[in-house]
Amino acid sequence: MSSLNQNNKMALWNNETEIQFFTEALKNFASPEQIFYNLQGGYYAYVPKGSDAEGQTLQSRNSLIGQFTEKWCKTLFEPIAAELGLFAINGVVCEELGLTKQSSADLAFCTTNNRVVAK
Repeated sequence: MSSLNQNNKMALWNNETEIQFFTEALKNFASPEQIFYNLQGGYYAYVPKGSDAEGQTLQSRNSLIGQFTEKWCKTLFEPIAAELGLFAINGVVCEELGLTKQSSADLAFCTTNNRVVAK
């Protein structure tokens, strides 16, 4: 997952990134029913305008895309952290700040390359 385009400029979230998420999810860890709406015999990333979701709510996609975007953001921010002499870390735990194993930081800039840090 690279956040740099061919000109070495940062590329923010775009259609290509979204397609990458769906492709990687299907290939590695998700079924079509977990990430797409199954409407009228076809799979859709989003409910088409004017259509009914037919009672479907894709809660499973929320956690799957959350994991993907946390890693994507880490990749995006790693060069900035490095310029500052820091590390971009997912899932940081710092009890003193209320970041527990059950509710860790999605992304943090840290002075060490450790997930568990002290204030």
